[in-house]
Amino acid sequence: MPLDISAGLRSPGDSFPFRQEVTLEPQQVMGDTITFKGPVVLEGQFCVTDRVLHLWGDLTATAQGHCANCLEPASYPVRVAFSEVFFPV
Repeated sequence: MPLDISAGLRSPGDSFPFRQEVTLEPQQVMGDTITFKGPVVLEGQFCVTDRVLHLWGDLTATAQGHCANCLEPASYPVRVAFSEVFFPV
């Protein structure tokens, strides 16, 4: 999932919004198959300072699996805040 950061390279220190939607394949978690209803969404801001990329925002999704107690289908809204820093190689 590429992210175009050219605006940040042209305007160091300014922050820019981004939104990416990704479809994930089913995942195996502790023996259960977890699927995601709709896309997984990454939304936040990015900024470039001294050629270092800063990303922050939220990942949101709806995970679907089975209840551990009754084995009925279950859905769970997922929201994870993130903050990452990427240095040039």
